[in-house]
Amino acid sequence: MNYCTHDRSGFGGLGGLIFLGFLVFIGYQYFSDKISQRWPEVTGKIVRTELTQQRRQSGRYSSYTEYVPVVEYLYVVNHATHVGTSQLRAFNTQMEALNFLEGYRKGTRVQIHVNPHDSKASALAHG
Repeated sequence: MNYCTHDRSGFGGLGGLIFLGFLVFIGYQYFSDKISQRWPEVTGKIVRTELTQQRRQSGRYSSYTEYVPVVEYLYVVNHATHVGTSQLRAFNTQMEALNFLEGYRKGTRVQIHVNPHDSKASALAHG
């Protein structure tokens, strides 16, 4: 008798590919964030904020809503004005996200990290 056994204890198939894609995405986000923190800083000004809703799957038959604050800001490099946009962290409730946005009111001065090789690329400094 020949029995064929397969180890089903690990990640395999489509689930493994999705998990791998997720890890690559998280790694890219982390690496990008760390790189931009080394860019020079300039002072910018918040010109607009909004709260976006994003629907996420949490299983085959269920989903949930995340609330993501978005901040638009102006900054000047070499006498040229640029507009940047940052999607900030996600929140589980709308109230948490709105409370977070209180720290980013229109007209507030903020620190902006600017790519030294491309002044159109920027990131809102965390702090």
